[in-house]
Amino acid sequence: MKDKKPISILTDGDEAMRKAIDDVFPMSNHRLCSWHVSRNAQTNLKDDELLRNFQACLWEPFALDEFEKKWEVLRERASTPKQKEWLEMMYAKRDSWAESCLRGKFFGGMCTTQRVESMNKYVKDYLRKGVKLFECIPAIDRAMLRLRNTTAKDGFNAKYSTPVLKTALTKLEQQAYLIYTHRCFVLVREEIEACSALIHDKVMYNFGGRVYVLSKYGESHNNWTCVYHGGENMRIECGCRKYESEGIPCCHLFYVMKCEHLTEIPPTLIMKRWTKSAQSDTCTECFDKGKDTTNEGVEMARYGSLSAMSNKVCFYASKSADGYAMLRNEFSRWEGICEGLREKEEETSLKLGSARQCPPNIVKDPKIVRTKGSESYQYSTEKVPSPDISYSYASEMGSQCKGNYVVDLSGSDSFSTADGTGSTPNTDDGFSFDNDLVMDKMLSYD
Repeated sequence: MKDKKPISILTDGDEAMRKAIDDVFPMSNHRLCSWHVSRNAQTNLKDDELLRNFQACLWEPFALDEFEKKWEVLRERASTPKQKEWLEMMYAKRDSWAESCLRGKFFGGMCTTQRVESMNKYVKDYLRKGVKLFECIPAIDRAMLRLRNTTAKDGFNAKYSTPVLKTALTKLEQQAYLIYTHRCFVLVREEIEACSALIHDKVMYNFGGRVYVLSKYGESHNNWTCVYHGGENMRIECGCRKYESEGIPCCHLFYVMKCEHLTEIPPTLIMKRWTKSAQSDTCTECFDKGKDTTNEGVEMARYGSLSAMSNKVCFYASKSADGYAMLRNEFSRWEGICEGLREKEEETSLKLGSARQCPPNIVKDPKIVRTKGSESYQYSTEKVPSPDISYSYASEMGSQCKGNYVVDLSGSDSFSTADGTGSTPNTDDGFSFDNDLVMDKMLSYD
């Protein structure tokens, strides 16, 4: 991840994981899976009314003071010690599960770990019980191929299809269709449609901007405050914090755009990750930042990107004789550029070779270390002092050692069982040696 820490993390409530996240990623937003929290509530509360009140605190984006009032009612209704103890424990962790406390923290619309669980299920559909290791990787490749095919199909539909405009804010809806992916556009259009049920109770002018107090038709007790600042650095902020939480403008923001007669969504309200160009822009930034790197992953990504573009050019040029001739002339002109790039690559390789350097991602031989419970093997040019056995041949040079048994190949035809001091080995130490047997073996190998 190039040392970039995650913005938000969702877990199932594991205590060891929570401590690790607080230690390693203290600035990340940590959220507990709402499904697991709801399941634990059913296990510990076991009261329908109590459970409904807790679910309201879990899912509803109350204001903080309203949340405290709802929680007091919940505490008063708890009757058993187990219920009270569990509620106190959950109240201490309210910043990681209550929607009121998490409002404004970006989670991309996710509140459960369902996304990763669905990915696990997706891969498991391609695996069976008892699958062999060499069958596992091709099965995962097939799963990923199907997933990439679905992504490519969605991209094709978003690029070459035009939705029917349904709302009265035609220009805003049309811009949303051109910018966002198909699934995000559907969500944005729902927000545009919802703004028709809003009305503004009053408009106040404050600090060079306008403050809109909005309410929903038939629900005058629910109010939202939106602040509009015009000019070059135009921005609109809403008290519901939906854009900060999900990255999609809320219906209150679209209502203010309608009141201000805006024909385009302000750039400050367009999150790049939900746009059609998010993937291509990210790849371009990655290539530009790593232009001098030797990482194989970046090189392969560049190669794939250039190959895709060249294939597209070749496809259209092959449709006509004029296009074919024009592209052939361009390829001839590019030969000089290719030769220059090749020479530059060779110079870089020679520099690395002369400096005896290897790229950091080259797999090298592992370092040999002594393991427990196994005999170590060494290679040395020195004789080892101890009760040793020496064999000498005139045809070889050097010496080798395996444990305390030395094979001396220095040029003599002698054979001895003496050590380096000239003494004979002690026969009481459990070591015995048959000279005649060794001579017979040596003659048989000669």
